[in-house]
Amino acid sequence: MNKVIQLAVLALLLTGCNQLSDANKSNAKKSSLSFENIPVNYPNTQKDTSVVDDYHGKSVADPYRWLEDDNAETTKNWVVEQNKATFGYLDNIPYRDAIEERLEK
Repeated sequence: MNKVIQLAVLALLLTGCNQLSDANKSNAKKSSLSFENIPVNYPNTQKDTSVVDDYHGKSVADPYRWLEDDNAETTKNWVVEQNKATFGYLDNIPYRDAIEERLEK
């Protein structure tokens, strides 16, 4: 008798979990947002193939080391161009204003 009750409880729990899962899927479909792709034009990023380090006999290329000098004009120019690409994308997200208003509330 005890095993029958345990099986009945287990069956009810599994059925309830399945119904919750279906409800969550339905809510997810209702709340999903869709939008068209926003084109992004990334800046040209040069690779400096002359920078190679030796770590315990293993040669490791570091083609973007030039970006580590944040005071260099080339790095500053690259950051300006990268920001244009980033904010060009962010500014075109159609629901961004709605999210900002919601967060401010």
